[in-house]
Amino acid sequence: MVIVRLKGGLGNQMFQYAAARALATARGVRLGLDLAAFKADQKRRFELDRFPISAAIASARAIFRLTTRPQTRSQRILCRAARALTKVAGAPPHRELDLLKPLGVARRVHSEPHFQFDPHFQELPGHVYLDGYWQSERYFSAIADELRRELTVGAAAQAEVRDLEAAIRSAESVGVHVRRGDYVTEERTAAYHGTCGADYYRAAAELVRDVAEQPHFFVFSDDPEWVRTNLAFLRPSTTIGQADRTRPHDDMRLLSLCRHTIIANSSFSWWGAWLNDHPGKRVVAPARWFTDPSIDTSDLIPPRWARIG
Repeated sequence: MVIVRLKGGLGNQMFQYAAARALATARGVRLGLDLAAFKADQKRRFELDRFPISAAIASARAIFRLTTRPQTRSQRILCRAARALTKVAGAPPHRELDLLKPLGVARRVHSEPHFQFDPHFQELPGHVYLDGYWQSERYFSAIADELRRELTVGAAAQAEVRDLEAAIRSAESVGVHVRRGDYVTEERTAAYHGTCGADYYRAAAELVRDVAEQPHFFVFSDDPEWVRTNLAFLRPSTTIGQADRTRPHDDMRLLSLCRHTIIANSSFSWWGAWLNDHPGKRVVAPARWFTDPSIDTSDLIPPRWARIG
């Protein structure tokens, strides 16, 4: 069994699920979800229960079997020795797990080694616990069609959402995501992520206008007032507030229905753009995803999308 630790908001959970689903499919094993992180993070909840995914909640026993840390002194020594051997040999990190299994040390945890795509991920065994964010379509491109079916919800029941869907379908719609919220109000989050400013959205809109003769901008944001004050040049437009955290799956569906997409430095809008299946779509993404330029995000944005900064 492949078990993946889910954490963060809807976009992060979709990345984690997609990578784990691809590995489980390649190995022909079941996929289990570890939801323990949501007990500690009261701001987030498990969001994938709204989607027809191919996974089940992992039992505590199954999680324990894969994640149990070495208990005895001899097991700890074996773990250190295996880690040193793989490092000296220049072998991928998961080979440490293969060395330990015959010795009776059960821990089979694979943590994401860095932000960019890890090519050794494809070599992982079929019984492993995944802990990371896995933010590149290269982890799951082999099952892209299946994921698009599983990560798309049906039409909403609320009349307001159905009306927005009709408006999006009838226009030359451009979905625009403006992420502020904790990117502004929480000091540590703001220092790590930063935000996309008005200049970015102006330049992105010009790129979209090259392929859209009569664009109508549907702006999804958790800060509608900032949008009204700073993005008045997006005309005509409809602003869709995202203060209600109970319906992110509806907003994701609406964003994915737009013909073109301007995303923020946010995994939520990344998925809104990736699920957009309009032929000839244009997707614009920010060149800077984090405030720290040393973080390698070269595998994050698909090469067919435009990236500006």
